[in-house]
Formats: sequence, C-alpha cells, structure tokens
Amino acid sequence: MDSSFTSNIGFWLNHATTALRMELEEEAKKIGFKAQEALVIMIAGADSGVPLVKIAERMSHSHPSVLRHIDALEKRGYIYRVPHPDDRRIKLLTLTEKGAAIRPEVIKIVFKIKTKAETGMTAEESNTLIDLLQRVHTTFRSQEETDHLSGLIKSISKSINNERE
Repeated sequence: MDSSFTSNIGFWLNHATTALRMELEEEAKKIGFKAQEALVIMIAGADSGVPLVKIAERMSHSHPSVLRHIDALEKRGYIYRVPHPDDRRIKLLTLTEKGAAIRPEVIKIVFKIKTKAETGMTAEESNTLIDLLQRVHTTFRSQEETDHLSGLIKSISKSINNERE
C-alpha cells in the first residue's frame, strides 16, 4: 500500500470538496450570491416552510453560520421567515417571489457543476463514487445519518427534476 500523502483518501476528499466549493462560489457570484446563499435558495425552494435548523443540517453547517446567510437573503428580499404554527420559537423559511424566480438559475449552476465534476466518468462510475463516499461517511457517522442525508438529497433532487420538466 502506498503511504504517500497524496494516496490518502482524506487528501483527495479535501481537495475535491475545496474545488467544488470554489466552483460554486465562482458561479454563484455571477448571479449575485455567495455559494452558501445559493444553497439556501435551492434547499428552501425544495421544501417550502423548512425550519432554519433543517437547512443548517442539510448544508452540514452550524446554525449561526447559516443564519448569517439567511439574514442577508431576507434583507435582499429572497426569503422570509414565519413562526412555526405549533412552536413560535421555530422559524420556517419560504422563498419570496423574487427567490422563487432566481432558483432556476441556482439549479442550472448546481447541474453545471455536477456535470463538470462527472466529466470523464460513466454513469456507473459516478454511482460507484457516490456509494463509496457514502461508505466513508458512514465510517465516521452513523448509517442512520448517512441514510438521512441520502434521503434529503433524493428529495431535493426530485424537487429539482420536477421543476426542470
């Protein structure tokens, strides 16, 4: 087994994540957003009335970190918060008309990056990569958390596919 630094899974996961994040940042900037703001728009549009804590969970970010992006998006008129009907401590996020209007552009960016990331891969290789990454995730987290994330991603993907049709 090669023990060099560049044969380490963590090395390549970190660099791939950084490359994807930089690409999203660059593309989101073209439509006037930060990468994390674009993700909030995408997630909030897939599940109207989603609690802030769920958005943070789906983005794998802390609540305070996501709150800064939500505050900025609300100030710019892309989202609004309403109290949860059963628990006023919880705020539900919904896209405004302005937010819903820009969401298709965000989706195009996400698919553009996905397509670029899969360049040179067959569909089978892409699926294998996803399966292997899920296995790595499960090694450090629970199978339940991995299944939960997979379900969320499928839900968002289904919503996006329905909108693209």
